[in-house]
Amino acid sequence: MVLHMPHPHTPAKRRHRRTPRAALFATTAAALTALAAGFLSWPGASTADAPPATFVHPGVRVSQGQLDFTREKVNAGAQPWKGAYDQMMWSKYASLSRTPKPRAIVECGSYSNPNNGRTDEREDAIAAYDLTHANNPC
Repeated sequence: MVLHMPHPHTPAKRRHRRTPRAALFATTAAALTALAAGFLSWPGASTADAPPATFVHPGVRVSQGQLDFTREKVNAGAQPWKGAYDQMMWSKYASLSRTPKPRAIVECGSYSNPNNGRTDEREDAIAAYDLTHANNPC
C-alpha cells in the first residue's frame, strides 16, 4: 500500500467562501434599481418646469422687485439710495467714455501675482454692472 503525501512545499488547498458573481451582480443591480427609483420619486423629478417667460441672469442676484424698490427710493431722493446712485454715476466705471480691455486669456495667480488681465477683467465687469443700472434708471 502506497500513501500519497503532499509535497512539503506545496500549500494545502484552502476552501475560500466566495460570493458567487451572479449573487454579487444581483445585489448590485438591486441596489442601483432602488437608488434610481428613489431619485425618480423625488418631488418634481418626473415633471420639467416650464421655461421662464423672461430671461433671468443666473449671476446677478437682484430681483425686479428690488430694482423697483430702489428706483422709488432714488426718485424720491431718499438716503442712502440716492447718494449711492449718485456715487455710482460719478464713478469711472459708469462713464460712457470708458474703454473696455477684453483679453483672450486672463492669468491670475495667488494674490494676483501674476496679474495678466485680472484687474482689467474685474474692472470691465464692474463697468458692465454699473452701466446696466445707470442706463436702466431708477
